[in-house]
Amino acid sequence: MHINKLTVLGLSLLTLLTACHRKVEREPLSPLSEGVDSISVDTTAQLGKGPANCKVHLNFLYLKGANKGVVNDSLLRLGALPPADYLVSYDRLTPALTVPSAMRQYVKDYKQTAGLIYQQEKRDDQLHWSYRMQTKIYHGRGEALIYLATVSTYEGGDKSAPFTRAWNIDPKTGRTLHLKDYFNEDALKQLPSEIAKQLATEKDVKDLKALQKEGYFEGIEPYATDNFFVTDKQITFVYVPGEIAPAQAGEVWVTLNNSQLKMK
Repeated sequence: MHINKLTVLGLSLLTLLTACHRKVEREPLSPLSEGVDSISVDTTAQLGKGPANCKVHLNFLYLKGANKGVVNDSLLRLGALPPADYLVSYDRLTPALTVPSAMRQYVKDYKQTAGLIYQQEKRDDQLHWSYRMQTKIYHGRGEALIYLATVSTYEGGDKSAPFTRAWNIDPKTGRTLHLKDYFNEDALKQLPSEIAKQLATEKDVKDLKALQKEGYFEGIEPYATDNFFVTDKQITFVYVPGEIAPAQAGEVWVTLNNSQLKMK
């Protein structure tokens, strides 16, 4: 059978297009098992004599070693812990002091805020607060590390869904790696389109318009979030509940194979 060059070219293009829109199975992350330690703190603080209380659980992973102080200082400042005054300190932060300090600050803020609410409303049924944080460290792309924090907060009203924060960290300097560290300017411009196409494929719809009808990127243009992590083979963008879809949809994770993209 004779196959001309145009037929071969057509088949090649078809194969390429099909590959670009194939569903991607996210590969499991590889935990960093050596040189890692953790600190956990738990407390339940009562608001006065009533049943209202605040529960805090913080589990913070960090790197062991005398030369890891700069990296751990960076990890503590990422934003996984409850906000506190320590973030404006120029002194080097340590897990042993900072994590308990963050817990105490959150409890202090709770008592002040919830106390004022109780004085005004004379009811405490909406004053049961909580802050839970779990962290993990994984191998990232090259020598980089992936730092993931799963956070769940509740401060009255409807319960909030847990959300994930992701960072890519240089283990030598503690510097957070951003999209521009992995992509040049032209490749960065293509990311929103690639993300939308991949999400449409995962949701079994044909294009962005159909995707928006399903509630994703509704009323907004697709974009690449800075909440992402990179391995040697894949990049995953993590959109927190309510960010690009209704909150009840939960988190939206979009994974692309690195081979689909022009990475540095």
